[in-house]
Amino acid sequence: MGRILLKTAVFTAASVAASLIMCFMANMFLGGITFGWWCMAALCPFVIASAVGFHIFTQNERLATANADLERARAVLAEALERQREYARLDHMTGLLNRESFYREIEHRRRKSDHGSILLIDADEFKSINDTYGHEAGDLALRAIADAIARNVRNKDVVGRVGGEEFAVMLSAADYVDAGTVAERIRADVFALPFEPAPTRRLTVSIGGAELSAASATDEAMRIADRNLYAAKRQGRNRVVLATIADTAA
Repeated sequence: MGRILLKTAVFTAASVAASLIMCFMANMFLGGITFGWWCMAALCPFVIASAVGFHIFTQNERLATANADLERARAVLAEALERQREYARLDHMTGLLNRESFYREIEHRRRKSDHGSILLIDADEFKSINDTYGHEAGDLALRAIADAIARNVRNKDVVGRVGGEEFAVMLSAADYVDAGTVAERIRADVFALPFEPAPTRRLTVSIGGAELSAASATDEAMRIADRNLYAAKRQGRNRVVLATIADTAA
């Protein structure tokens, strides 16, 4: 309010001054008649300018406040939409990418670089964990495995939960040897995890992988990784099986 009153006072004073100057010059032109001219010259603009100026500056202030409120609301809405988009991309239990977002991100990355490796990671005997210790314990095990996977990959790698107890990783610019090293690190980390519902029980994962190349399609690499995952299961679980596409073709 103080700012509005100050602007109104300045506007009124300027109006009165302009009116006095104009009336003075007019009187001089007409022969210097001074019969009350200064009183009317000051009073009329004072009354009119005060009312008009106060109204104008009040409306301007309200408009500025409304615009500021609108900008704040727009910023809050943009932040909420961004959170919603991010929420829609994630698996709500583990915080990793969900299946759809994982595959979209792979295709996006492959447009930039065709070189890398795929790992498919499956929790061993997960049904027995749910059946024996309950679904809350199963959820706890999945979150622990997800955390173990996430801390053993790089920021530029892509990690997602692609099934009930199955996870997938795309290791950017990682060859066959690099993929094997990361996979074994993940396997060992999961095996070392404490499982609070049953301290004597070990969590284990089986991991299958395949190397990506410019000549290989993503679906083909995923199929090979899936075959290697089931080979790891058949060989006794808690192990890593990797193969290149060339290996499987031979």
